[in-house]
Amino acid sequence: MLARSLTHVSILPLIVAAALNGLALLLQAARWQAVLQPAGPAPRFASTFFALLSGFAASLILPARGGEFVRVEYLARRSSLDRGTLIGSLAADHLVNGVTLVLLSLGLFAVPTPAWIRASLAALVPLLLVMLGISFLVAREPSTAPTHGWRTILLHLAAGLIGLRRPRTLAIATVWALAGWLVELTTTALALKAFGVDIGVAGTLIVLLALNLALIVPSPPGNVGTFEVGTVLALVSLGVPRESAIAAAVGFHLVHVIPVALAGALLSVAPTRSRDPIPL
Repeated sequence: MLARSLTHVSILPLIVAAALNGLALLLQAARWQAVLQPAGPAPRFASTFFALLSGFAASLILPARGGEFVRVEYLARRSSLDRGTLIGSLAADHLVNGVTLVLLSLGLFAVPTPAWIRASLAALVPLLLVMLGISFLVAREPSTAPTHGWRTILLHLAAGLIGLRRPRTLAIATVWALAGWLVELTTTALALKAFGVDIGVAGTLIVLLALNLALIVPSPPGNVGTFEVGTVLALVSLGVPRESAIAAAVGFHLVHVIPVALAGALLSVAPTRSRDPIPL
């Protein structure tokens, strides 16, 4: 059954899904760029996008989201933003993204949904609200006042969160996040359909949510295993045969991995400027 699922694959939906994954990466970079804007002199969008790509490519060989540090280091060397501020901005970016996905998923309470998904959503809502509230309180305006030691690090981290205090920034980042999740939803549906799995909009959203819940756990390089476990668990709970679910999960994962790997290879040989010019 597994071999049959792997051999009876529609190639065109996979190609379109891979192309949409590239669009999703652009939207993720736009979201991070929006969060970065109030934290200091914003880098060029190209630098933000290439930093994101570098981080994702590095995560293919580094465990436990090690690519996040590569992302920060790449942009720190190409902008005037310090590493602490960039780390804070990443925290704000992930928080906006997570809250948007959960808000999008609240509609699942209105349709038949596996009990464990309902329980996960019920736990995530207050947790994310608490994290959002704490981040809002901690966020501080960027400062050039001289400080030393841990105070400097904490102030820089807090400056990276300042976008959460700016309604316009928060609104723009949320719009980019929503657009990104809608593209991800379409990508997921196409990748699954290529393997003969058609579970509707609600089912596809359940798979996307389950996958991202699984990826919260520190993962091996490339999220190998964790990605498949989250996807298969959701598909099987929706009545998809186990063999078909495994084949679809592997194909869905490759849709994400191959474009990032190719982009990472191109970035590794492409000439880059050391630092963005600072506008006068």
